[in-house]
Amino acid sequence: SNVSKGALTLGLMQPESSLGSRFLKTVSGQTPAPGRAPSRLTSSSAQYTQLLRSFHQDALNELVTRLPPALERIQQDLLELSTRSRADAKGRNRLYETAVTMRQRKDDIGFAVLDKIESLFEEMVPAGAEANRVTPNRAEPGSDQQGLGLVDLDEFEGNLALNRWASVAEEMHKVTLEALLIRVATLLEEEPLKVRLPVHTRQLCKAFQQAIDANGIPADTSPIVLEYFCEHLIRPLDSFYESLNRHLGENGIKPDLEEQIIAKGTLLQTPTLTKPEQTRAASQDAEPVAKEPISTQPPEKDRDARAHAGHVADRLTEEDGAY
Repeated sequence: SNVSKGALTLGLMQPESSLGSRFLKTVSGQTPAPGRAPSRLTSSSAQYTQLLRSFHQDALNELVTRLPPALERIQQDLLELSTRSRADAKGRNRLYETAVTMRQRKDDIGFAVLDKIESLFEEMVPAGAEANRVTPNRAEPGSDQQGLGLVDLDEFEGNLALNRWASVAEEMHKVTLEALLIRVATLLEEEPLKVRLPVHTRQLCKAFQQAIDANGIPADTSPIVLEYFCEHLIRPLDSFYESLNRHLGENGIKPDLEEQIIAKGTLLQTPTLTKPEQTRAASQDAEPVAKEPISTQPPEKDRDARAHAGHVADRLTEEDGAY
């Protein structure tokens, strides 16, 4: 570093590092692109291996293209919403602060989402069932909250919003998601319900929630940010999933799959529980995992999730003294 005539010059200690490169591109107004190693996915045949790797690369390349404009629109929507909210007693407008944080950290949030999705490609058949289910955040082991069974209200609402919007997102792309899951499972030679699809809407929502949590988005406004994420990234993913499915179908991987799913409602069969598992599930009031029939009407979950996000926004504007 150097100081001369009112000017402060700073130099990075490791400008060649990946983080240093990202920083220099960001402050210079460039949009840094994440460096990725070639896909190492494999299967039992050369054809399946090639299709898996092209699926991996095509999916991530498309997300790299779609994420930046989506994050920009999220920030703009938050800024517009903040104009309908006054500052609180301490002079803070939390929605405006969230918009500012999104503007400052959108590159880091985007990188975090992509890094998380990339990591999921390394373990597409995780141990345990329900590979594409969202698990809520929990208190740290040994913490007071865990010991007393206490949950922060904002954190609880954030987890609730995550699960609601993840369900809404899955419903939006039900047929194309199921088709892609089955085709990828075919390439992996695994049962579909054992496969975790890295670009499943639930995984995208979870990766985004983790990214905004790690980048300073407060828990009380994260449900609204997640709603805008679903609006600007998840909802327009029809062409994304259709393109991935089309490529696999044109290469002989279950070319008529979508028609079969539409005709039967679903091709995914939940394994039958053994008696001990049935008893344990009943004791935990487990929700049924049967698929809902396909409908062309707006899903009820969508309205419920929007109502919840609207409640959070209303609460913020009421607390801040809305106009």
